[in-house]
Amino acid sequence: RPERAVNLAAHMVSETQAKAAARQWVEDLRAGKALGTAMARTPDLIPESVALAIAAAEIAGTLSKTVAAIAASAQVAQATRDRIVSALTYPVLLLATMAGVLGLMFTTVIPSLKPLFAQAGASMPWPAAVLVAIADFSESYGWAALAVLAGLLIGGVAYAHSTAGRARIDRALWNSTLLGRLFAKAAAAAFARDLGMLLAGGTTMSRAFDAALAPV
Repeated sequence: RPERAVNLAAHMVSETQAKAAARQWVEDLRAGKALGTAMARTPDLIPESVALAIAAAEIAGTLSKTVAAIAASAQVAQATRDRIVSALTYPVLLLATMAGVLGLMFTTVIPSLKPLFAQAGASMPWPAAVLVAIADFSESYGWAALAVLAGLLIGGVAYAHSTAGRARIDRALWNSTLLGRLFAKAAAAAFARDLGMLLAGGTTMSRAFDAALAPV
């Protein structure tokens, strides 16, 4: 029975939001509601396509098969995300290390060499002069520059999470020469996966298309 399975899952999961959602589903099932209807009430946790697939599977009598397909799809998606995060970890660490080295150089190493340049008497070559100028700027306005960068970063993150910002970033990524094809393939794969899951659960073609297109 779905109620018993969901009740067991509620006791097995440790994540607070998932446990609370599972308990709400159990209460809805005991009140006579369908599992798909109960899951549709938690859109922050359950995508619309999954709730529709569950609802259709309950009607078609293929609930266990559909749940297994959803679990397999979620595992594939999680494995893909893990590979992407793993691939990005090294470049992020490299950039952080470079930023730390440059910060140490401009705030400690180059200022300690300035007396040597002054004692030499001769004019410095332009690359050395540029480095000294950057070091002087960092010494005088470094904290102010860091505060401005932090403000820009916080503002950028907030804008990226807004509806308009997310839409603009998505358009930029789709139009990007390097990343556009990658994002297009990822979106096509997600659409095909959700559409197949919905159709396998017994959802009608029109509703399956609408639900599969919603996250794309």
